[in-house]
Amino acid sequence: MNVIIKNNLELILNNIVKKSKILIICNSEIVINFFINFKENFSIYCLTYKQLKNQNNLLFINTLKEINHIKFSLIVDIDNINDYYINNYKNLLNYNHLLLDEGKFVSLINSNINSKNFNKIFINNYCFINIYPVNKLLSLVYFKKISSFLNINITLTDINSNQFELVNKIHDFFINSTNFSTIPNNNIINENITIDNNNIARGKNLAFLKIDENIELYLKKIGCKSRNMIKKCQKNEFYCKKINPDDYLDNIYEINTSKEIRQGKKMTNIYTEYPTKFNLNYKIYNQKYSVEFYGIFKDNKLVGYGMFYFCKEIVVLMKLLGHGDYLKFGIMNLLFFFIVNDCIENYKYAKYINYLTIIDDNSNSNFKLSVGFEKYKYIIVNKEL
Repeated sequence: MNVIIKNNLELILNNIVKKSKILIICNSEIVINFFINFKENFSIYCLTYKQLKNQNNLLFINTLKEINHIKFSLIVDIDNINDYYINNYKNLLNYNHLLLDEGKFVSLINSNINSKNFNKIFINNYCFINIYPVNKLLSLVYFKKISSFLNINITLTDINSNQFELVNKIHDFFINSTNFSTIPNNNIINENITIDNNNIARGKNLAFLKIDENIELYLKKIGCKSRNMIKKCQKNEFYCKKINPDDYLDNIYEINTSKEIRQGKKMTNIYTEYPTKFNLNYKIYNQKYSVEFYGIFKDNKLVGYGMFYFCKEIVVLMKLLGHGDYLKFGIMNLLFFFIVNDCIENYKYAKYINYLTIIDDNSNSNFKLSVGFEKYKYIIVNKEL
């Protein structure tokens, strides 16, 4: 291994948190042997066409499909000489979804690429950290993944007086649940976000599902495992529809109390006590600003539900729960499939569905990712709300 590559890799690895997951894209035994020295500190995955025997903390894989569910703190691609040519260099985007938020990446590139050119190519995906010249042809570049940016702009100009309460509920929900802080507009300009001349609210790691043009694109996005869960649910004759929750309070109570512990926490009194009527007044809302209650059924019995607020571009999940006895059938996967399809067909203004936040290595967050949610670094809403 080249001395410059070896020395800089050692420095980079020393700054990666112990026990992190690392992916190396490699067919060179020299490179593999180098990483063997670090297998006690990290969980290392090696993507290679070679058939090699797994070792402790070192797993060999042959396709990306085998690791699509894993998020890595570091990805290293240093022996594939095709990737450093500028036309092929964008292949690095193929691995973006495998990186944790702000996860690091090391790759060989053409020596003509500098930090300015790099950032121009990957402005929405990666952020340049450093570059180490290796020889006249190659350089080792060190960069990190940047979070997705989302600009949501809601004004009060097209909201009538009957809808103020709904919009304010959504605004307060974001502010109170995701640790927003208000900061002046001029502090945001340097972060490549263009907004109106207002103060704004900012939050990190929000979970958003981008609503595609058609349901086929959504099914392609969520991957084969989630698609199979939807098929399994449909095969077992579960179905979804919009409902008035006040007609199903007994079923909702049974769902709420079907599991004492969820996500490692005991259910609160809001769920353990018999629910009061929701009294949703659908008549005061329109297509831009609305509220919908979705149910999933088996043999005419409600076994799962979700309540969503529609606020122009954003659809906010306010309540979501499935009966503990039916979760294994994929009922929540089918429910999201139905909701996304309803947004596509009936809510043309809706662009994103929000489901609180995404936390790395969290079971609930893993479910969110499996049904199409992604992590966004910022959401912008007008201060006037």
